[in-house]
Amino acid sequence: MIEFNPSSWRKAGAAVSDAGKEFSSTVGSQLGSLSTTGADGGISMIDGLIAGVLPAVMEAVSETVDGLAAGMATEGGFLVAIGDAYAEVELDAETLSGFINEEY
Repeated sequence: MIEFNPSSWRKAGAAVSDAGKEFSSTVGSQLGSLSTTGADGGISMIDGLIAGVLPAVMEAVSETVDGLAAGMATEGGFLVAIGDAYAEVELDAETLSGFINEEY
């Protein structure tokens, strides 16, 4: 079921932010394990080539992952802000309904 209320927006925002952090952490961990493979002084020409290319590839992937995680954190913040704005609109609507019923 799809819900649109302040808490659902806030919950979605937190989930997106958390997913970005988890993604970054998981990929970072995997990249760390790649740097400890047999390509560190190698026993063959292929190992040597991998050792030469791997740091640059890891840096590029790391920058991309960091950018994605930052984007997800920003998006999560926007979703939370939407939830906060939604709550304000609901509060304003309740206040206005009091004027309609002459409760002012």
